[in-house]
Amino acid sequence: MRLQDASVLNNEGRFAEAARILAGSTVPTADKLAAEILSMQLAERLGDYAKARFQAERWLRTRQLPAEYQSDCRYVVGKLDMLEGRLDTAVQQFERALALASEAKDHRRVCWIHLRLLTTNCERASAQAASRWITLCRREVTRLGDPAMTAALHIIVGELAAKHGAVATSKRHTRLAQKLLRYAPNVWLQAWSEITLVALSLMMGDVKAGRRHAHAALESAELSGAAGVRVAALGNLGNLCILEGDWQRAKSYYSAASDLIPANTEQGRSLLESTARLHLLNGQFEEAASCIAAVHAANGDEEKTRYIDRHTQLTKCVVNKRAGNLDN
Repeated sequence: MRLQDASVLNNEGRFAEAARILAGSTVPTADKLAAEILSMQLAERLGDYAKARFQAERWLRTRQLPAEYQSDCRYVVGKLDMLEGRLDTAVQQFERALALASEAKDHRRVCWIHLRLLTTNCERASAQAASRWITLCRREVTRLGDPAMTAALHIIVGELAAKHGAVATSKRHTRLAQKLLRYAPNVWLQAWSEITLVALSLMMGDVKAGRRHAHAALESAELSGAAGVRVAALGNLGNLCILEGDWQRAKSYYSAASDLIPANTEQGRSLLESTARLHLLNGQFEEAASCIAAVHAANGDEEKTRYIDRHTQLTKCVVNKRAGNLDN
């Protein structure tokens, strides 16, 4: 029963609570494998990336692991590869996970993997290619008929639209997602939707609305425990503090977010870039340059075409201009 309770909480985006219940449970022998796989998934959600990778790769070396659990392990490894900027290997893992989920005839797993492939591929795709991916995902999600999954699709489309400056489209999809979440509550998805609304508020220069959404995002993120949305919520509060001229509080928010995420992840690099901009405002050009150098070091030799990488290049140009180093 405790495993079932943890699974329900996991589906509601309450990952920290699910992990606590699972850790305090005595699981029957018949359920031990399911409990181990759920523990691996929760470790990834909560930001214990080393543990999640170790568990996933260990289980993938196990013979006769059922297809649905192989899919879960491939999916987690793919998400970790994506976090670290290895997009090509991440896509390969997601595609293998998709094939295994399809083999297991688990349409819920199939939908989640399609949504992840959507976010991964659209980082580098043209608008036309992105439209094809969205159409594919819409078909799969409609077939499942799950309101939380439909909400997740709207959130992703809203986020992609925001990254392309389509404010009205982004807001429409994000609001649709929030309406769906009234019927299928999920605090992780709720936090994610609020994070998009913060970004839209910042784009429109509406600091008051941005702060309201940022605190709502942080509240849901803390209930969820998911590292990704907690980092994003704290980072957004830092961005708002910069707009309000409260640079010391901005630094505190960035520091708190940095404690939750490794520097070699996309969010870690984003925080370094934000910190570089904060140093620029304080006239600390050497410190800003150091942050930009750390972003590039964390990025390694991977293809630098993601959203954060484009912003980092712009910040690098500003740093070099302010420092009088126009050759770079």
